[in-house]
Amino acid sequence: MLSGRPLGALAGLWLAGRLAPFTGNLLPMPLLALLDASFLLVLAAYLFRVLWKYRQKRNLVFPMLLAAMAASNVLSYAGIRNRVGAAVGTETMLWLVVLVVVLMGGRIIPSFTKNRFPQGTTRSRPMVNRWAIGLLVAALLSDIAAWTRPDPALLFGAAAIANGLRLHDWFTREIRTDPLIWILHLGYAWLVLGLALHAGGHLGWCNPLLARHAITVGAIGSITLGMMCRVTLGHTGRLIRASRLTNIAFVCVGLAATFRVLLPLVAPRAYLTGVNLSAVMWIVEFGLYLAEYGPILVKARMDGQPG
Repeated sequence: MLSGRPLGALAGLWLAGRLAPFTGNLLPMPLLALLDASFLLVLAAYLFRVLWKYRQKRNLVFPMLLAAMAASNVLSYAGIRNRVGAAVGTETMLWLVVLVVVLMGGRIIPSFTKNRFPQGTTRSRPMVNRWAIGLLVAALLSDIAAWTRPDPALLFGAAAIANGLRLHDWFTREIRTDPLIWILHLGYAWLVLGLALHAGGHLGWCNPLLARHAITVGAIGSITLGMMCRVTLGHTGRLIRASRLTNIAFVCVGLAATFRVLLPLVAPRAYLTGVNLSAVMWIVEFGLYLAEYGPILVKARMDGQPG
């Protein structure tokens, strides 16, 4: 993989996309969109090259997803909307991230759990996995395209059930002893809840925004934070074990999702209170990550090996 100056150049390309919007009207919109999307395109091209060279054909779906994310980014600048007024680029990007979570989660969550607790009850059934992914893709397409047939509520409900069965297969009681494992299970549980809330939203049973935040704050937030901690420890040559600060951060991400989703669900009048409390927890959790792992990331590996 990239290292040294090439890696620095790739990071610089990402940073340019983040800073470019602050230049005002100096850059025309098409150039701004291309600059913002170029990081994903370059990363996709490089990853495709590496995977093809080492015959990792099973993983070629990931550079394809990155290329699709780049296209979604450009669509977001174009401001294209579907028939119900939702921004197609933004919605597509969100669901592509969810698809990465589901594809990667199906590999790493049962694998990490089984390796950590070989005597546990974790299993993985190919048929359940196929239905979980297939129904999810159908539900996502129905949402992006604003379909009315087949009924999106049925698709999201079926996807929630299938992915819930998947999570049930991965579960083993021992995970409660390892925060770096249970945070991944918790994140996937938020995804299942988010899909169920989407079904409820289409039926008019709940606010559809709660489904969105269950997926973004709960699922993506938990799994991203959990993997950031694990990867930082592993790729700097440290023992993969959660510290006290890491445990607090994991609790905070759970509280952020709870305040943002469950509090308004049971007490609608507390909506703004839930939003504010969720924001505080979100800041605290990533502030703790920065405080603990920031110094680690700017140092060389402990064992002298490349990161």
